[in-house]
Amino acid sequence: MSHIPAQSESAAPALDYVSRSRLQGLLDRIDADGYRALNERVTAAGRDREVVFYAAEDRKRQIQIALRPWIFTPTQREYFRTVYLHLEDAAKLLYPMLLEDPEVRALLPISDEERGWFEHAFPRGRIPVQTLYGRLDATVDPGIAEWRDTFKVIELNLSGIGAAYYSWAAGRIAHDILAPELLRLDPTFATAYVDDGLELILGTIRDHAHAIGCARLRIGLVQDESTLAGPYEFPTIAAIWRSQGVDVRVVDPRALEDRDGEIRCGDAVFDVLYRDPTLENLIEMEREGDRLAAMKAAFERNRVVSGLVGELDHKGALEVLTSARAARHLTAAQRESLRRHLPWTRVVRAAHTTDPAGRTVDLYEYARAHRERLLLKPNRDYGGSGVVFGGEATPAEWEDALAAAFAEPYGTVVQEAVPVYSDRYPVVDGERVEHVPFYNIAGFSATPRGLATLARMARGRIINITRDGGVAGVLATAATGSGTRD
Repeated sequence: MSHIPAQSESAAPALDYVSRSRLQGLLDRIDADGYRALNERVTAAGRDREVVFYAAEDRKRQIQIALRPWIFTPTQREYFRTVYLHLEDAAKLLYPMLLEDPEVRALLPISDEERGWFEHAFPRGRIPVQTLYGRLDATVDPGIAEWRDTFKVIELNLSGIGAAYYSWAAGRIAHDILAPELLRLDPTFATAYVDDGLELILGTIRDHAHAIGCARLRIGLVQDESTLAGPYEFPTIAAIWRSQGVDVRVVDPRALEDRDGEIRCGDAVFDVLYRDPTLENLIEMEREGDRLAAMKAAFERNRVVSGLVGELDHKGALEVLTSARAARHLTAAQRESLRRHLPWTRVVRAAHTTDPAGRTVDLYEYARAHRERLLLKPNRDYGGSGVVFGGEATPAEWEDALAAAFAEPYGTVVQEAVPVYSDRYPVVDGERVEHVPFYNIAGFSATPRGLATLARMARGRIINITRDGGVAGVLATAATGSGTRD
């Protein structure tokens, strides 16, 4: 739930942004003893809240929670929320477009096994209203006046998103520990905890249950329980929701049964499933001999959030959504959001296409000639795997990467390399305290109720929790105030 105070009609205009220098100036006033004390409290709070990442069955590491929070204004939060909703609505058009258009099918390749799941869930192409809860990974520099121009969505993640709990916990820790320190240094620098990301997920599940006519709400959090790896967060989320009176249980997809027209696990009945596994994960289970008939039945009965249409969140979706074929299905506001905030992206194949200026070019020759402006990444992989930055590659390395990509068309995308912004974060190393540059990436999740942000930071340009990245708590200013003054 949002804890931002409402703005009265007579109040001053809403803040547009909080300047980086304003926040940094406050952080610079904290001495080494102060940072060591803050670090001890933040680290202890992260440990108490189990903000951990499982690298293997017997090994886990505590996720670093930054001593520098991110600060958004209500104006920024509403802007990011609106863009997210525009992109989510546009993404729901991808499967109907795939059914109708052979070129879209080529740009968004799916396997025969995936096609079988889609056809089982949507017989004769009849697609019920789909509910998604996803995340847009984006670059943005919120601390400058031109922050809207820096906001670029580099990936869509519309099914099986992780780390929602990290965002929730980091926000609370920042609110409880860091915000009072900032207010102590400057009584006019008032911040508040922003929307509860776990409540946004729960609200989405409740809305879906209502839409499909469920009289009750018994939730199954679907997670592969055969391995303890990654952000193993569903048991923690379930405990939080149960403390709020929610009927929820974590369940492995292989343990589900379809009995008497109900999705069950033992004596538990589930009205809606919220899933972590992607379709690729589920198919891998089938390849290993596991039976997932109940999971297929849940998709067919539209009992799963996110629905299967979220599986078309390929990197190539950015090309499809900015194409003329998509434009005719979108509103003017949606087209403007996509035009302004999606970087130029093309699925690698032998083709003529348009460059960022709208000129017709040969895709291979354009990619060869503009190495320093571009990057290559797998069309469907995630976690920063397989990314080649043209600006960091030698000409020979770039040629080799292009040759490999064009040898397997439709498996890779070439994308405009948008700037990845950095801030100086306080780092405590024994008795020493340094302000070290870290790159930032934002993960926005939104519903009509609000916005949740997974704020990640790392020393390298590939920013992912699986690669030792950390998280920052996100706070918001009050509706008005003096936060933008330098």
